[in-house]
Amino acid sequence: MNNDIDTFSLFMVDDDDDDLELMKSAFTEIGFPSPIQCFNEGQELLNYLLKRDSQEPTLILLDLNMPKNNGKTILNKIRQNPDFKNAVIIIYSTSNSKSDILEAYQLGCNAYVIKPNCYTEIIKIASGIKKLWFDANNVLKIPREVALV
Repeated sequence: MNNDIDTFSLFMVDDDDDDLELMKSAFTEIGFPSPIQCFNEGQELLNYLLKRDSQEPTLILLDLNMPKNNGKTILNKIRQNPDFKNAVIIIYSTSNSKSDILEAYQLGCNAYVIKPNCYTEIIKIASGIKKLWFDANNVLKIPREVALV
């Protein structure tokens, strides 16, 4: 396994273009070197993932409240597919409902982050994700199968 952050991929799914752009900008600002793929709808992500030539996601940042296929539905479908069992999935939502948070964890998310109202906080979240999942979590140092157990 190549332990270079450039080999890892970050996928973001959100029906709000502004939220996608702000988070993508925050990751760029903190120096996240990997490609970031953005999707406006959960089914777009699923279609992409199911293509045999698509890059396997290392981390998926998934909005919870989307029309058509909401984040819970997409999370459940991803977790049911053994090909994506090692993907880290972080729910990134405006909802702070305990039932939403509990259900997201029951469906298999690795973390739940409530969307902040200011860009400074978005940068802190992007930095925290980078540190936890790409730097300190040792996704780069431990085989992913071990890192997620």
